Parts: sequence; C-alpha cells; structure tokens
Amino acid sequence: MNRLERSVRSVDCWQQRHPVVAFPIAVVKKFGDDEAGNLVALLTYYAFLATFPLLLA
Repeated sequence: MNRLERSVRSVDCWQQRHPVVAFPIAVVKKFGDDEAGNLVALLTYYAFLATFPLLLA
C-alpha cells in the first residue's frame, strides 16, 4: 500500500469515527458530484431574466 492509499484510508477511518465532521464533508462531495454549482447558476440566471417581464406588467 503506498503513501496516498494509507493517507486516504486514515482520513476515511477518522471520518467514520467522527460523524459530525463527516456529514458536512459528504454534503460538499455530493454537491460537487451533482454539479450543483452549475444548477444554481442556471437557476439564478433564469430567475434574473424572469424579473424583467414581471416589472413590465
């Protein structure tokens, strides 16, 4: 087992023992895996564009 695998395994074991810290880390990882940043940007863009017709009415 090389140094990188040992360090990853060490961090993984530490997170399993400390669920309070592991949960936010898992949320950030899931956020990145789902590319939620792009979805938030699209939502903001379309919400911004939708305000102009509402202002005209």
